[in-house]
Amino acid sequence: MRHAECDEVPIMSEDQGHSWTHLIDRRLSRRQFLTRSSLVAAGFVTLPGLDGRAFAAVPPAYRPLTGYRDYAMAMHIHSSFSEGKGSMQAQLSEATANNVDVVWWTEHDWRMNAHGYRSVVHFDSLTQESEAGRPWLWQPQTTGGPTAVAGGIVSSPVSANDPSTSGALHVMCAAGSATLPSSYRYYANASQARVNQRANITGQTMTVDVFPKTVGPDAWLEVLVSLSQRPALSGRPAGQYQLSYRLGTNPAGRRRDSTTSLLGIVDVPVVADEYQSVILDPTADVAALWPDLVAPGDNVLYDLWLGATARCSATAEGFFDHLVFCRSKAAGQGALAVQAGLVTAYAPLFPHLAQIAAQEASYFDQHVNLYGGGTSLQDYSAYPNVWSNAANLPFATYLSGLVHTSGGMSSLNHPFGPGASAVKPGSDQTTLRRNLLAKLLAAHVCDVDIIELGYRQRGGATLETHLALGDCLWRNGYLLTATGVSDDHTAGVKQWLKNPNRFITSAWADSAGEADLSKALRAGRIYSGEIGSGAKTLDLMVDGLVPMGSVSVRPDLTARDVQVQAAGLPVGSYVEVVQGPVDYPGTLDLEPGSRVVATLPATAFASGGAVSVSVDTSASTFVRTAVVNASGRRVSFSNPTWLMHEQLRKPVPAERVAVDSQ
Repeated sequence: MRHAECDEVPIMSEDQGHSWTHLIDRRLSRRQFLTRSSLVAAGFVTLPGLDGRAFAAVPPAYRPLTGYRDYAMAMHIHSSFSEGKGSMQAQLSEATANNVDVVWWTEHDWRMNAHGYRSVVHFDSLTQESEAGRPWLWQPQTTGGPTAVAGGIVSSPVSANDPSTSGALHVMCAAGSATLPSSYRYYANASQARVNQRANITGQTMTVDVFPKTVGPDAWLEVLVSLSQRPALSGRPAGQYQLSYRLGTNPAGRRRDSTTSLLGIVDVPVVADEYQSVILDPTADVAALWPDLVAPGDNVLYDLWLGATARCSATAEGFFDHLVFCRSKAAGQGALAVQAGLVTAYAPLFPHLAQIAAQEASYFDQHVNLYGGGTSLQDYSAYPNVWSNAANLPFATYLSGLVHTSGGMSSLNHPFGPGASAVKPGSDQTTLRRNLLAKLLAAHVCDVDIIELGYRQRGGATLETHLALGDCLWRNGYLLTATGVSDDHTAGVKQWLKNPNRFITSAWADSAGEADLSKALRAGRIYSGEIGSGAKTLDLMVDGLVPMGSVSVRPDLTARDVQVQAAGLPVGSYVEVVQGPVDYPGTLDLEPGSRVVATLPATAFASGGAVSVSVDTSASTFVRTAVVNASGRRVSFSNPTWLMHEQLRKPVPAERVAVDSQ
C-alpha cells in the first residue's frame, strides 16, 4: 500500500528506433516527401497517405481544377481528454476505416484544464454535497443476486483525515451461494456537475479512506472505474475497459478477469476495523494489465462506483470516506504535453494519418474551435463573473481576437447550439434561422474565420437550415469557410457511420501539413461530404482562373463560366449549382436569396472532366455547389466563390484574392 500523496506519473517515452521511410509511396514528389518528413521530425504530424490508400480515391482520368490534392479531414474530434468514451486510438481507427487523411484533435479546453472539476468528496450527503455549487448524486445499484444489501450516509465511523466529520458512506452486500459475485454499489452521477470527473487519467490518482468491517477471500470492498473505448486488439474485442479495485484480504496483485479481458482486477490488501488511505493509480494499473497498449494514458476516467461485492454466501461490509482526486499532469497546461506525447506514440501505428492539435473553447454556451496559433489553454478562473452563458457571443469574439493575434483561425461551432437532439417534426426552421442570424449579424459573426454548417441535425436545425444560414452570411459579405463535422466523442466500432452527423471536410492543399491545410481553410478551398454517401470529390473554378473560395472583382463582366468538377458520385445523384446575391441586406432581409440555377447529373462527370455552367453576374453574387443523391438527400457541398462588381466592405484575405480581380 502506497503513502497517500500526489505522485506524478512520468509521461510515456517516445517510440524509439521506428523506421518509417520504407513506407513512402512512390507517387509522392520529392518536395512533398521532404515537407512532410520535416513536419514529422518536428513532431507536428504523422505521415499522410504513405500507404497509397488515399491516392486512389478518384478515377485515374480525374485531374483537379486547382492542381492540388484533396485531403479528407475530421475537423472536430474528441478523445480521452474530453467527456466521451472515445480514446485517441479508437478515433484513429475510425478515421482509417473511413479513408480520412487528417485528424484535428479539438478537445474541450476547460476539461483539459479540469476547470471546475471535483477535487474531494466528504460523503456528507448522497445528494446535497457539492463543490463549486455542483452536487454529485450517489445512486445505489445492485448487480447479481445478493440476499441482503444496505448502505447510505452514516455519522460514524468517519476518517480522521477528512476535514469534514459529518459522514461516511456505508455499504454492505450479502451474497447467495453462487460463485459469481453480487454487488451493491453507489454510482457517482455527476451529470448535474457537467460530469466533472471525466479527465484524462495520465498523472491522475485517487485517494480514498476505507474502513473494512467484514472482508475475506470471497468478500471485498470495491472501487470500480470505467475508462475509454478501444478497438479490438490482441484477441480482445473492441469495447470499454474497466478497473476493479478490490479492497480485501487477497495479496496485492493485478490480473484480468477470466470472463472479460476488458476488466482488470487490482487486489489491494487492507486491514479490518480501522481507517486507512489507499491510493489508486489507473495509468500504472492499465499499463501493467494490458502491456500491449501503446498508450495506457489514452483513457478518460469515465464513470465511478464505490461499493461492496461478495460471492459464495459471504458478506462484505465497510465504509468509505474522504475521496480525493489528485491531477498532476492530466490537467492544466501540462495536459497539452501529455496530448503531444500520445500523438507521438500513435504515429507509428497510423503512419497514413496526420494528427494536428487544436482545441475547443467551450466552457460557455457558444463553443469556438481554435486552429493554429498559440496552444495555451484558457484560464476560466480569470473571468468567472465577467462572461456568462448570456454573454457567450462576446466571449466568442474575444476568443477569435486571441487566436488571430497568435496567427490562428477561429470556428463558430454548431451555430444553432450544442444540443444533439433530433429535429422536431413541424419545427419552424425559418424562425430558428432568422433568430440566430439576427444575433450573429449584430455580433459581426464573432469575427470567426470558419463556421460549421455540415450537420444533418444539430440544435434543432436541419442541414438545409444550416446551409441557408451560410447563404445569408455570405450574402452579407462575410467570407466564412464552411466545414462539415461529426463532433464525435464515442469512437465505437463503425460509430462514425452510425452518427446522424457524419461529415468530413476536405481541403484542396499541397500537403497534409498544418500550414498548407490552414492556407486552404483561409482560402475557402474546402468541400464537405457525408461519410458513407458515396460522394468523394467536389471542386469549382470560374473562368479557368478563380478557384473555389476566391473573391473576383470584375465589374466589366455580366456573365461568368463556372466549371464544376465532381468524382465518385452516387448512382442517380446530381450536382446542383446554387447562386445567391451579395447585397448586404443586414437584418432588413433575413432570407438567403439563393436559388439553384443548374442541375448536373452524375453521368455528366463520368469521364472525370469538368462541366461548365454560365451564370449571370450583372450584379455581385456568390456561387456554390452541392451533391444531391437519388433520394433527394444532400450529401456534399462546396464553399462559395464571390463574383463581385465592387470590393467587399471588409478587406479580403490575401489567400482569397483572385488573380483576375481589378
